[in-house]
Amino acid sequence: MSLLSIKPVRKPKKLLKQIFERFNEDLKETHMSRRYIVEGTFRQSKFPPFSAKGIYTVEGDNGLEIMGPSQNIKTSKLELLHYEGPDSLTSQDSITLISLLRDLLLASPVHRNHKYDNGCYPVSPFVYYEETNRWYDKKAYDIEYGSDNGVYRFQLVKKKNRYLWTEHDREHWLGDYKVTAYFDRRTLRITQFKGEFTWEVAEYPFNLGSNSCTRFLADYDNIGGKPVLKRISYTLTSDSGRNITGTVQRITE
Repeated sequence: MSLLSIKPVRKPKKLLKQIFERFNEDLKETHMSRRYIVEGTFRQSKFPPFSAKGIYTVEGDNGLEIMGPSQNIKTSKLELLHYEGPDSLTSQDSITLISLLRDLLLASPVHRNHKYDNGCYPVSPFVYYEETNRWYDKKAYDIEYGSDNGVYRFQLVKKKNRYLWTEHDREHWLGDYKVTAYFDRRTLRITQFKGEFTWEVAEYPFNLGSNSCTRFLADYDNIGGKPVLKRISYTLTSDSGRNITGTVQRITE
């Protein structure tokens, strides 16, 4: 029987820098064609909920960033297969649904263009090393569960009540963000990425909408020794009545 061992990493900044270097290499990879089934249920205030399902085809991506900038993605890449709701769909409704479903694909721990599209997810913490060092408290654990088997668990918690923004930062100081990511001990390639982003309007001196909470979990397979997205689960809840539950699942044939 293998024994489980969990030890804190003494120099998490050094490990974090190595993880950034690994990500930069993995972003250069190119993968074969794959298909994902994308499903979402959407609710808005007192309106009846509706749900939709489609299949998204991707080819030539890097396995991590399944969808690049949304303005460069054609809607034809996602085929709308099924809709359940109170009314029949117009052609414009179909385009809107496809856009909502595609937003669920935006989860990525890192981005090739070093930008983040406005969509369902908060800003990724694994783009700029120096920026992440300023914005987050960092903890790392070495988890071993057998001979040569193990992962690093990295936890990032956004610092509170700190004005850390500098001229070239992508992020701002509003909202709370917690991230936990798992990396293979030998290769430092990502195996899981999950996060929680909360927004409380009362904390800020001006109107920015409603309180909300976003949670997501992304799992990655090892294909040819490289990480490729396997599935995403996603929820968004808000005081305004806007709620989204979504899943993305790679189709294996």
